[in-house]
Amino acid sequence: MTRFIVPPEECGSLKEMISFLSGKWNLPICIVLFNGSKRFNELKEELSQRAGEEICSSSLSHALKNLEDQGFITRNVVVDSTPVKVEYSLTEKGKALENVVKAILEWTQKYNQSEKDILA
Repeated sequence: MTRFIVPPEECGSLKEMISFLSGKWNLPICIVLFNGSKRFNELKEELSQRAGEEICSSSLSHALKNLEDQGFITRNVVVDSTPVKVEYSLTEKGKALENVVKAILEWTQKYNQSEKDILA
C-alpha cells in the first residue's frame, strides 16, 4: 500500500483549505452559489432553509467579504436598477470547489453522515 504523504511545501496550502472548509458559512454559501448568482436576501433565506438555522445579516456580510477577499466569489453591483442591486456569484476558483464538495458529500453518504450535518 502506498503511503499518502503531504509534501512540506504543501502543508501551508492544505492548512488554509482546511481552515476555509471549517468556516461555518463558507461552504454552504458556495453550495448555494453553485446554482447561480444570488442577491443578499436570497442567499440569507436559502442558507437558513438549508442549514435549519437563521444566519444573521452581520455573519453573512462577514462571510461574503472573506470569500470575496479569498477570491472565491465576486460582488457585482447592478447600477441600472432602483434600488441598486448587489449580486454574488462564484469565481472560477469558487466553481472549482464543486467537485470537491461532491466528493465530500459522497464520502458522507458512504459513511452515514447527513448533508445537513455537513452544511451546519
